[in-house]
Amino acid sequence: MKRQIVSINEITPYVRLVGEFGGVSGFVERNRIFYDHLLFHVLSGKGRVNVGTDSFHAEPGDVFLIRPGVVYSAKADKHDPYVRQFVQFDFIYRGNYDDLPVDVVFPKIPQSEKVRPTPVFEEGLNLPVRSEMRDNPAIKRLFSGIFEEMYHKKPAFQLAVKAFLLQIILQIHRKALGVDSMEGETLETLPDVVAEGKKFIENNFRRKLSLKEIARRGHVSAVYFERIFKKTLGYTPMGYVLRLRIQLARELIVNTKKTIDSIANEAGFNNAYYFSRVFKKIVGVCPTEYRKLVRSGNSWLPFLADEMKEGYPTGTIIFAQGESSKF
Repeated sequence: MKRQIVSINEITPYVRLVGEFGGVSGFVERNRIFYDHLLFHVLSGKGRVNVGTDSFHAEPGDVFLIRPGVVYSAKADKHDPYVRQFVQFDFIYRGNYDDLPVDVVFPKIPQSEKVRPTPVFEEGLNLPVRSEMRDNPAIKRLFSGIFEEMYHKKPAFQLAVKAFLLQIILQIHRKALGVDSMEGETLETLPDVVAEGKKFIENNFRRKLSLKEIARRGHVSAVYFERIFKKTLGYTPMGYVLRLRIQLARELIVNTKKTIDSIANEAGFNNAYYFSRVFKKIVGVCPTEYRKLVRSGNSWLPFLADEMKEGYPTGTIIFAQGESSKF
């Protein structure tokens, strides 16, 4: 595998595909390699990630970079399985992607000529396998930005995707160097306002809540609170309410034999029909279908951990060029 020697100024990342999956108790990814780079962000839950001879614990906010040609495996936690967003990319566009497999699972022998190794950067670029980014609210927004652009494909979406990915690479590099990269958030005041509302939501999400009621906990207006909450955490307050409700519903579906109506009520939905609509919009399938998938051991359960995003579907592999295809 011959490596290119390039300058940081030459980085023009090409995103081949993205996806989001998880929520399966104890799911195991067997030994495999990737021909290009795999970058994934743990949205929720826990797991174990093995890269080469190293083993890492995966928690919410962690970002992993798996380099081409390196043996990789992973396992979701049995009680709190992770949900992850992933991006496959090259630092520099190299073409001929049509016949490049997504990954190669052993014992199948990989074709070494297809491996696209990480360039050697003249100025140096510190990109560890695991980066703890849970204290960096920008990461979630940047990954979401890549997903939305890849799905909607607005004019020149490729430029937007490159910009988001370059920001992620920059955040990882500066984190490794111990440099603050918090994008100018007023951390002295914002976290207290957001933390009060977030804690209130987590303690009361099962009952009827309004934005005004939540904002009062931070002693600010509803409009201001919603803007600050979304800027800091990456989703709206009411989106967070839905996230917690659907997350609870998913856990009850997986771990209990309760009826869908009972689960809807326990998760804070007074109307089972509305619950089913929301669940399908967020998760991608209706609650009864989700239960069937869980019982069948399907490893690619669609699950969106955040909220109802701007229309990009979960459980979908989205190609930067051409049509998207669903697993």
